[in-house]
Amino acid sequence: MASFDSSSAASPGAPRFAILTLGCRVNQYESGVMRRDLATRGLVEVPFEEAAECYVINTCTVTHLADRKSRQMIRRALRLNPAAHVFAVGCGALCDGEAFTRISGRIVVLSNEEKHTLAERAAGLLSPCAGNDAGAGSRASPQAARAPDRTQTAEAPCATDTAQRPLRPRGREPS
Repeated sequence: MASFDSSSAASPGAPRFAILTLGCRVNQYESGVMRRDLATRGLVEVPFEEAAECYVINTCTVTHLADRKSRQMIRRALRLNPAAHVFAVGCGALCDGEAFTRISGRIVVLSNEEKHTLAERAAGLLSPCAGNDAGAGSRASPQAARAPDRTQTAEAPCATDTAQRPLRPRGREPS
């Protein structure tokens, strides 16, 4: 499961996010990148068991049990806050994103190519001027909706997903 960094100073009224990571080390790394990007945008991390305005579930599909746990965690996030924006990423989301969007229209499934936009999307959805349902139930970026020739979701088989294309950290990493 994901680690929670309680050292971040909570800003009063700042939107809260929680990340739950299922699966491999690649998912652990990618969740760390997403965690940093969300915090950089002013969101405050809370434990997954607490109410938040934004949940990120980094899914896994290694076994049918992993698939089921991914769906369970999405449902749990929606029970914690029915108005929350829930992002599904990872190999489970890549292989069967429709199963997640059938759970609720509030779920945004991001492909591997779209993961790097998660922090921007979350901040946009949670800004005071954004509509409550903007981007909910989405499988494609707004740019993809305007460009019909672009593939909106990765249709690659599960064997060629996140393990081969992890998120790249921004800036220099300490050596």
